[in-house]
Amino acid sequence: MTPHLNPHFTPVYSIDWQSLSPDNIYSIIGIFFNNLCTVAVPFFFFTAVYYFFFNTEKFDKDTYKSKIKKRIKTLLVPYVLWIIITIILRILYGLYKMYVLKLSISELPSDCLTIDEITTLSNILSFFWNYFIINENNTLNPLGLSSYLAAPINIPLWFLRDLIILTAISPLLYKGIKYLKKWGIAILLAAFILNIETLPGIHVKGLFFFVFGSYLAVNKLDILDTFKSYKWLIPLSIALLIMLVPADNMPISTSIRHIYQVTGIIAVFLLANTMIKKLKYINQFIFKHSNASFFIYVVHTIPIVVASPRGFTSLLIDKTLYISGLYKHSGGVSYFLTPFVCLFVCIIMYNILKRFIPKTMEALIGGR
Repeated sequence: MTPHLNPHFTPVYSIDWQSLSPDNIYSIIGIFFNNLCTVAVPFFFFTAVYYFFFNTEKFDKDTYKSKIKKRIKTLLVPYVLWIIITIILRILYGLYKMYVLKLSISELPSDCLTIDEITTLSNILSFFWNYFIINENNTLNPLGLSSYLAAPINIPLWFLRDLIILTAISPLLYKGIKYLKKWGIAILLAAFILNIETLPGIHVKGLFFFVFGSYLAVNKLDILDTFKSYKWLIPLSIALLIMLVPADNMPISTSIRHIYQVTGIIAVFLLANTMIKKLKYINQFIFKHSNASFFIYVVHTIPIVVASPRGFTSLLIDKTLYISGLYKHSGGVSYFLTPFVCLFVCIIMYNILKRFIPKTMEALIGGR
């Protein structure tokens, strides 16, 4: 959730490191945490595919059909439904901006839709595939090529889109893993670190972590048993995160970040294993609300008539700080509080909807 806040950070090159202001400190910590959270999507790709192939003795046509049938319910149906819901809510948001706030069409923000935009087939298809083109960090990769991320109209769903495509071509990837073995992972790792762009739906990030997780599952390697000898990657991950602060927005930052994401998922597994054993109260909270995680993922950036849960939460915190006379520090406070308050708001929404429309919610979250 944190990377989706789009906060304003002071550019690192303009920071006076000998006389740090509160805004400078906020920017440094914010950049650190933004990079820290980028391990989330690789972690989800890795775990999703690991359990896709987990305990699979043979991957023949019948096994493939059985797994695809389950993924239609858990991936494809929720994807289509949430894209349609997002389109409807963005239209309502646009109408609210035009008829209540009296904005002209040219003044509408990018998260609004007009009726005219849903009348062409190309636009409708782009809603499901590549409505947004996001230039990652607005930089070139180490090879001098521009890198970008194409996302559907609900931006976080690019992960689900790629997971659907990669699952659909899993027989090809399975054969590639069997044939290339570790060499296949090494080739994709190099492509990932260099951020060599691939087609929308087969983004290099998803492709690498999908194959990485598949390799462990196909070869029946336990995640924790495999990773426990790599505890030294935890301090390395921290060192990479620290390096990313002064390197922010430099061409090399993408490669450093991608190396961190590889070491970071290993660190996450090791730290999570420790947390499960020692922090029982946190574990109870996580397991209690785990069914709401998919709902939070898809809904937190969607404008619901007047604001998205994330936007509403950020606005609420800013207004509260303004009334309290603490507006000068609202940027930093809002950045760190918004994810937690937004999480709380989304859990309340989930529980209300789950209570009153349980069957609809079951379809929307893929039976989770």
